[in-house]
Amino acid sequence: MKALLWKDYRLNRLVLAFGLFLFAAPYLVGIMRNIYLQSSGVAVWTPSSWQVAGFISLGLSLFTFAMLGATSIAVERNDRSAEFLAYLPVSRWQNIASKSIIAISPSLLIWAINLLVILALAWWASDPDLAGYSVELYKIWDALYFLAGFSVVLFGASWFFSSMMEGHAISMGLGIGVFVLISSIMATLDSMLDIPDFVARFMPPTNLVLGALLYFAGCVYYLRRVEP
Repeated sequence: MKALLWKDYRLNRLVLAFGLFLFAAPYLVGIMRNIYLQSSGVAVWTPSSWQVAGFISLGLSLFTFAMLGATSIAVERNDRSAEFLAYLPVSRWQNIASKSIIAISPSLLIWAINLLVILALAWWASDPDLAGYSVELYKIWDALYFLAGFSVVLFGASWFFSSMMEGHAISMGLGIGVFVLISSIMATLDSMLDIPDFVARFMPPTNLVLGALLYFAGCVYYLRRVEP
């Protein structure tokens, strides 16, 4: 199993490196901006600044989730290692488990760190600008709920197409296409139906459920597919 994990890490290392850049960029830009402003005697680095950086990081990381799902399986076919693996005593279950670990673990880590920044630091910090913060907490949870749905459906849809396609770019494009299609359908239904807060109530759970189903469908297809 260790050899499989190393193989999948090697195949996805560029995506992981780019994902690390997207995750860290908002924090680095914010830190540099505030160091510059503080050198001018302006103190602007507040807990709310950390929140903004955390949300931007999660937003940019949506591309990372889509890329991880798209490259996990398709990239193996692109470099012909899928054919090589077919002749080795490695079960499909082991291979799909390795790919899932390499793809899902960084995604969960990105979410965990940003949640810590957005919630814990803001709660613990003592700042007059945060007066009434707890009253507005529901808005933060709503935004996180939307981002969680976007993350899961982008990853799941890209993973599903990756299990069928030869190229990861096409898989990612189709995964983003599913996300755009769902958003368009929800916007259309919102304009047609007289249901208060229709998008807020139904889009996140739809994305979460559909993304999970597409992930499992991709796993099933991969387990039953004959390579190449």
